[in-house]
Amino acid sequence: MYTSQVVKDRAGQCYIVCLRNSSLQTQALKPEKFVNAFTSFQFVTSLQAPFGFWQRLATSNTLFNLQRWQNSNPTLTIEHYAAEALAQGFVQVYKTADVQTLNQQAHNARVKDNFGRGYQLQPATSLLLNHHQEIKSITSRSEALQLIDKLSLDDDAILKMLEANKINIVKAPSEELVTALVDGELVVSIMPPARKPVSKTDFIEEVISSAEPAPATTNVASSPKRIVKAESTRNDKTTAEVLEKAAEAGTPFCEECQKDQAA
Repeated sequence: MYTSQVVKDRAGQCYIVCLRNSSLQTQALKPEKFVNAFTSFQFVTSLQAPFGFWQRLATSNTLFNLQRWQNSNPTLTIEHYAAEALAQGFVQVYKTADVQTLNQQAHNARVKDNFGRGYQLQPATSLLLNHHQEIKSITSRSEALQLIDKLSLDDDAILKMLEANKINIVKAPSEELVTALVDGELVVSIMPPARKPVSKTDFIEEVISSAEPAPATTNVASSPKRIVKAESTRNDKTTAEVLEKAAEAGTPFCEECQKDQAA
């Protein structure tokens, strides 16, 4: 279902076009006024609306039925319907910045309180584009001052926020912010908490492929060093036995060594 959209006219001015929503009416949200359907038709035709834009708006407008209007005006176009809906207030338009500027303004006007909760100051018209934001109600000067104190905002921080939101500054920054909040020119949205990681050990384990060649193994039986060492051990044992027998018989060791070598 259509809700709202930013559309630019031929001169480059952006407008938020939306269905009338009484729940979002504030002192700061002032829609453009049209004297009659002729002036509103001129406005409609000056907009660079995407294809099918007015048709989607019309089919979503339950307050001003498109089918009944077409039955009464079979020769008129969908732009004529939009013009009449504007003139009667069933559709409303608000001057605004382009979407990129709106996003940048919102990014530059974010702040956290001492508990890490995030807040965002933004123009009231931003509510027309995002109906699901949680808004902190500011209806009095004392509430505005309490918010400034809660967020520990000094004049430098306030000045940056006001400049980011294109607020004309003629008084002290804190006074300008209080006025903008109470009048509804700026609204304070409560940002959702940041998502936390599922666990502290989120990682991808390295898997060894079964296609990788297995480490080379050495055949102990076929190792030349192993064979030489085994034979050397056997020879040493034989020599020791011969020398032991020679000692028992009283035979000189040199003769036994010569016999052993000859064998």
